[in-house]
Amino acid sequence: MIKITYKIFSVACLSILSVCANAAPGDLDTSFGNGGIVTTEFGIGPDHGVDIALQPDGKALVVGYGSGGTVSYNDIILLRYNIDGSLDTGFGIGGIATMDIEGNNDYGKAIVLQPDGKILIAGSSSSSGDGSRPQGLVMLRYNNDGSLDTGFGVEGIITMNYRGYVVNSQAISLQANGKILVTGGSYDWVTPIINTVLLRYNSDGSLDASFGDNGIVNLREQPAGIIVVQANGQILLAGSSAQGQVMHRYNSDGSLDSSFGTGGIVTMNFGGPIVQQANGQILAAGTIYGTNNNIALARYNSNGTLDTEFGKGFGTGGIVTTDISGSDDGAAAIALQANGQILVAGRDRKRAILWVYWNDAVALLRYNSDGSLDSSFGTGGIVTTVIGPRKDWGQAIALQPDGQILVAGSGNTGTSEEDVVLLRYQGEMLDITPAKFSFTDEASATPSTLQTSAQITITGLDAGVTVPVKITGGEYAIDANDYTENIGYVGNGQQISVRHTSATSEATTTDTILSVGGLHTSNNTRVILGTQTEDTFTSITATASSSNNSEGGGIINPAWLAALLGFRVLRRHTYKTWAEGLI
Repeated sequence: MIKITYKIFSVACLSILSVCANAAPGDLDTSFGNGGIVTTEFGIGPDHGVDIALQPDGKALVVGYGSGGTVSYNDIILLRYNIDGSLDTGFGIGGIATMDIEGNNDYGKAIVLQPDGKILIAGSSSSSGDGSRPQGLVMLRYNNDGSLDTGFGVEGIITMNYRGYVVNSQAISLQANGKILVTGGSYDWVTPIINTVLLRYNSDGSLDASFGDNGIVNLREQPAGIIVVQANGQILLAGSSAQGQVMHRYNSDGSLDSSFGTGGIVTMNFGGPIVQQANGQILAAGTIYGTNNNIALARYNSNGTLDTEFGKGFGTGGIVTTDISGSDDGAAAIALQANGQILVAGRDRKRAILWVYWNDAVALLRYNSDGSLDSSFGTGGIVTTVIGPRKDWGQAIALQPDGQILVAGSGNTGTSEEDVVLLRYQGEMLDITPAKFSFTDEASATPSTLQTSAQITITGLDAGVTVPVKITGGEYAIDANDYTENIGYVGNGQQISVRHTSATSEATTTDTILSVGGLHTSNNTRVILGTQTEDTFTSITATASSSNNSEGGGIINPAWLAALLGFRVLRRHTYKTWAEGLI
């Protein structure tokens, strides 16, 4: 059984524009799910959203786990939502792809998108429902329609244990060369010894023998629930366990980077998600435990030392702590906005009754770049959202190109179990409307030849904003990179050229339409979040007579004459408003 519930709030909003008339940063976007919140009930037991990824077309992928059968064993679930929060019925079955590895407990933990649109999932699988046979690593690769990619691993699936140990996958990331990094915890039931492993796979799912020990680096007792691949190829890991909270950095071959921290390792006061700033500094969020657990945020320099200037005046030694409501709070996700502000998602425990029954709210906090809370966001920089009477948790954050904020997690809608939840909050109203651009046409092209336009420069966007690029009837390239016909993203100041092959016949036009801005759903219904700009690059093949006109006689080719006089022909420039774009 699959059920979608929309939580409805009495706030008027223009649904097409995704802009509420009186909305402020931190408000729920009431055009999303008819109220800002969508909950999806997958099966008979609790369902959890754990990680999120945003596709170039604006659709959101949420991975997690839930029990969808007649027994309470968990399956890996992958859900895809349209821009308005509805499930994308063209994905999987009714918008959900599920995976039951061996009929027992399976968990989806992390997601990453490949440049070709394929979807990588990391998680774990138990070989027995009663726990007598423990969990092992699982990695899945899906096609864009929700079907398994049978060219990856064994029919799209990889499972493994490490030297008799149990491997439970926790995080996944992609390197620039397309290789796949996965971390997991391993446990030897005989010793017993708890270890963490870092594995690197080739793009076909085989272990990369050039990395560590035949594709595997034993991290010993250092936890690693987060992977960040740095611009220079180094691998930054972070996590927490009974052994402590640490960050550790590795070189591209799997060896520890001794220049980071102490011998490659930094011990922290807390463990949790991390993100790297453009200047190389590292932001870490997590939970500091005490009488009341508080959300913590710290900034480290690129060498692993604390940035003591961060939070100066309201923090201690580079660490800022936030107590939301005097009870237990926790951080599970962190993200950086284009303007440098910092988003942290997690939970706020509102109350507890005999320490058994509690009411957790989704928590979303926004900090300025210096570590102070952003007073323009929510109430004093904090937003809490109660979905139901019990456990509501924010687990992952994704930022839309228009500045809106997606938070995925789990929520209780009044039943005894949790459902997958996806919320959308107002961010900053960014300028996502590209300025007009114009191609120069080719009025006398040689038949059956490659015609390439001059580069146009994208202007008019706010700094850090990227908008979709779509091509019809040809290919485009951004900043002289490879040409493609797939949907991509472009930012302010980047340059685009387009190309196509001219017609085989004389005096025949060939058009290539470049669209920049807006978001598109898979059923070709266009939803504009700003103004979309289009222009057409046209080539017209010359006629034989036009090339013999120099000595009189014959008929002058209009296209040749127009080119001679400097006129443009067949200009098709459009500048669409959001209303005109809904076609």
